[in-house]
Amino acid sequence: MFNTEIYKKQMAARSPALVALETIVMVTITVTALLGNLMVCWAVYRSKKLRTVPNLYIIALAIFDILMAILCMPLSVEVFITANFAHGENAVQFQGFFSFFLSLASLQTMTAMAINRFYRIVKPVLFRKYLQSLQSTVLSLVMIVVLATFGACLPLIFGFAKYTFHYGKVFSYIDYSTPLAAYIYTIFLKICYITIPTLITLFCYYRIFATVKNHTKELMANQRNNSGSTGGGLSMNVEDVNITKALFATVLGFVACWTPVAVVDMIDTFSNHALNNPREVYLFYIYMGYGSSSINPFIYGILNRSFKREFIKIFRLHFSKRFSNETELSNSANKVAPMLLLFVRPANANDFVRNNSDANK
Repeated sequence: MFNTEIYKKQMAARSPALVALETIVMVTITVTALLGNLMVCWAVYRSKKLRTVPNLYIIALAIFDILMAILCMPLSVEVFITANFAHGENAVQFQGFFSFFLSLASLQTMTAMAINRFYRIVKPVLFRKYLQSLQSTVLSLVMIVVLATFGACLPLIFGFAKYTFHYGKVFSYIDYSTPLAAYIYTIFLKICYITIPTLITLFCYYRIFATVKNHTKELMANQRNNSGSTGGGLSMNVEDVNITKALFATVLGFVACWTPVAVVDMIDTFSNHALNNPREVYLFYIYMGYGSSSINPFIYGILNRSFKREFIKIFRLHFSKRFSNETELSNSANKVAPMLLLFVRPANANDFVRNNSDANK
C-alpha cells in the first residue's frame, strides 16, 4: 500500500507559472502522440507502397499510442491543472488498466517486429514460408493483445492488487495488497514481459546487422574479383536495411524512455514506497513514460524514406488546400465588392439641397 497525499499537497502548492509549465509539457506530449500517430496511419492509408503486411506492426504500434493519448493522457492533464483526480474509482481502474495494457502491448509489438525483420533478412526462406502471409501477422497481433491483457489483468483477477491514483506519478498505478505480492508479481513481470522480449529483440537486430555486414563484405569482394557483377537484389537489401534501422531506432527510443520508468518502479516496489522520491523524479518518470508514445512518428519521418516522402505530401496537401481556400475567399470578395457598388447611387449636391428643403417644411 502507498500513500501519495504528500505529493497531492505539493501539487496544490504549486505557483501558477509552474502549473502552466507542467501542463504545457503534458499537453504537448499528448497532442504530439495523437496527431503524429494519426499521421502515420494516414500515410499508410494514402500510400500503396506502405500498405504492406509487415507495416501492420507499425499500424498496430501507432494505434496503441493513439489509444494511450485518448484514453489515459487526458486524465493526467486534468490532474496537472487541478491537482485533484475527481472521477471516482472506476476511472482510476480504467486509466490504470489501459496504461499498463498499452505499454505491454507496445513492447510485445516491437519484439514481433524484430522477429519479423530477423526472418525476412537472415532466414528469407522460412520468412516466405511462414511469416509473409497476412494471416500469420494478424495471428501474432492477436496473441500480443491476449498476452498484454493477461499481464494487465492478472493482479485484478487474483485480487492481490488494484489501481490507485499516484499523485507523484500523476497516473493510476498498481497498488499491491502485500509486499510479498508486489515482489513476486514485479519479478514475474520484469522477466516475462520486459527482460525476455527485450533480449529477443536485441538478439534479432544483432543477427540482422551481422548478416548485413557479412553480405556487404562478400559483395565488395565479388565486385573486386568481377567488375561486371552488379550484385542482383542489392537495392532490395538496401531498402530492407534502411527500414530495419528505423525500426531498431524505435526500439532504442522505447528503451530510453522506459528504462528510467522501470528503475523508479523497481525502487518503489522493493523499498515498499518508503523512500518518498522527490516530485521532480516522478515528473521525469511520467513525461518519459507518456513521451514514448510520441517519438515514433519522428523516427519514421527521419529514417524511413517512404514515410518521409508521404509525410511531406501530407503537409503539402494540407497547406495547398489552405492556401487555395484563402485565395477563393479573396477572389469572391473582389467579385462581390463591384456588384455592391452598382446598388449604391452616390449623392450629389441637388439631392442634398432637396433633402434640406424637405426637412425645413
